[in-house]
Order: sequence, then C-alpha cells, then structure tokens
Amino acid sequence: MSNRDVLKAVMDLKRLWALSNEPFGYGNGAYILLAEVIEKASGLSYADYLQAHVFNVANMDGASVHPKPNQTDRPMARNYGVSTMIYGRNDFLTGAMGVYASTVDLERFSRALLAGKLISPASLQLMTSDQSHARVDRRFDSHYGYGWFVPPASQGGTIFWHSGGVDGFQSLLYIDQPKGLIAILLGNGGEASVQVLNAVLAVVNKTYPD
Repeated sequence: MSNRDVLKAVMDLKRLWALSNEPFGYGNGAYILLAEVIEKASGLSYADYLQAHVFNVANMDGASVHPKPNQTDRPMARNYGVSTMIYGRNDFLTGAMGVYASTVDLERFSRALLAGKLISPASLQLMTSDQSHARVDRRFDSHYGYGWFVPPASQGGTIFWHSGGVDGFQSLLYIDQPKGLIAILLGNGGEASVQVLNAVLAVVNKTYPD
C-alpha cells in the first residue's frame, strides 16, 4: 500500500466524514498528503529529501525511510504486534509513518532541532505553540501545535512531544526545552508497549513537573 493508493481511495470516496464540533481533528491522511507535497515542491523523493535535509544534517546515521522488506544492512526491530499487514497488504506509507530510527538517531534529531539546525528558532516557536485551542490528547490534557502535542495555551519553546504507533511498533519523543530534558521511548510489543510507554511518561511527568 502506497501513498498514492491512500490518496486515490480518499478522492474516490463519495462522501467525506463531516467535521465534528471540535475546532481540530487529527488525521494521518494529512501527513501522507504533506509527504506528497514535499516531493512535488522539492523534486526529490520523500526518502531523499529527509536524507539530505534531516538525517545528514542531524548526523542520524542509522535513520532511513521505509527500507525494502528484505533489507539486512542494519538491525531492524521485530514486530510483535497482531499483524504486519494492513487490510492484507504490506504498508509502505510515508509522511505519517515509514521512518526507521534508533533512540540515538532521535536524540541527535532532537538536539539538532533545538540547536536551530533543521528549522529556524522562530519556526520551532510556531510549531510548539498552541495552534488548535482544543484538547487533542485527553490522557495528558494536551493541545496541538504544528506537528507537536503541546500544553494548553503554550506559547512555544517549552514542552512538546509526539507519540505514534503502527501495529506492534510504538514510539514517543518528549522534549522539555527549559529543563534540557529529552525522553525517547520505543517499543515493539503491541498493546503491551503502549502500557509501558504511558507508565514511563507518567513517571517522567511526575519527576519533572511543569
């Protein structure tokens, strides 16, 4: 299943779901579309664009975008989730998923982001400001900036994070910039990983209160 498959399915829908009363809605389809926009605007594949403008700049030596299924030139975590297929098809979507990286890679990404090597400090300020003005993640009473969960009424540059999951794989990157705290959690145990990641994040939040 590719990005084009998903976008074609969306365009072929006779009716799109109506927006809720909430002023914000999260959808992976928007990130899939964004990956296609990046390719069109840059003239590069999404994988090549991230390699040149993110992975190389941040020295993320182990990171890549959706390696071939039988790629063996780097260690890959095994999926202990329910299935490695989505609707009976292998999943090679980009934008919303498809990036392979280790905790070391994600730490380097975080430090490059905070150092202004990937985007300007002004852009990071916008990304980590409350842009939705609506609760998005009810577990932690968080709102949404531009690609980051943030505390309600965040003015940017303080605390921001994002989680993600596809079948057995779960991830969380949590940054508290004033305290210099970077928490990176990766798991490949399905629902069990979700419970562990949530428990660890709760400990982090308790140990380093706002």
